Amino acid sequence: MPPEPYRVLVIEDDPDVAEYVRVVLQRAGDLVAEVRLDGRTVVEDVRRLSPHVVVTDLELPGVHGLDVVHAVRDIDADLPVVVMTAHASVDYAVRALRDGVSEFLQKPLDSGALVSVVRRLAEERAQQLAASRRSVLAIGAHPDDIEIGVGGALAAHAAAGDAITMLTLSRGGRGGSADDRQHEALASAERLRARLFLEDLVDTHIPAADPTVGIIERIVAEVRPDVVYTHTGHERHQDHRAVHEATLIATRDIAEVAC
Repeated sequence: MPPEPYRVLVIEDDPDVAEYVRVVLQRAGDLVAEVRLDGRTVVEDVRRLSPHVVVTDLELPGVHGLDVVHAVRDIDADLPVVVMTAHASVDYAVRALRDGVSEFLQKPLDSGALVSVVRRLAEERAQQLAASRRSVLAIGAHPDDIEIGVGGALAAHAAAGDAITMLTLSRGGRGGSADDRQHEALASAERLRARLFLEDLVDTHIPAADPTVGIIERIVAEVRPDVVYTHTGHERHQDHRAVHEATLIATRDIAEVAC
């Protein structure tokens, strides 16, 4: 499977220039660009797209390009920002760089320079994210347990680029159709960009010892989690309490276990 392309958010109010930038970047083969004609939604766009690079014009309607830079920096101080302008001067460039701009490109744009700068910054960003990426393991007794218990936390991990693994120890035959619940678990994992392990322990009869402990130990050894989420020991369902106890045994060498 080829690697996913680097994501680029382009903010440019001139539709012709915006389309030119989009086409040039996407023809590079390893870059995919999404265009906005103003910077008013930059906060939402950065959070939703998780771009590797933001490319913005300085002269935008309603919001100045340096305001876009500041908004990006408030979200993620390390996200590269490339500024484009037709009104370049030494003082202007120095100010932009001091305001946290990663690179400064003068219009009319040179397509080769555009691709080279964006690709280099995207590669550096990807390497930085890979180095800081955490491995997250969420453990539940039945389908839906993980999603209901820590769905929001896992969504935040996904947005941060962390590697997520979901371990569901039964197919939940007592809580509805096992086939339906399995499809729901698969859909949830796909939405969270998570790896799913769906085991076949018997619903309402999950033991606190083996084979539960052995299953969790096997997954822990494979994914090497930095943080583990599971049930608390105070839940009313016996399977939840059993999975809690088994998880504490199987993750005894993991520094961060949240219940």
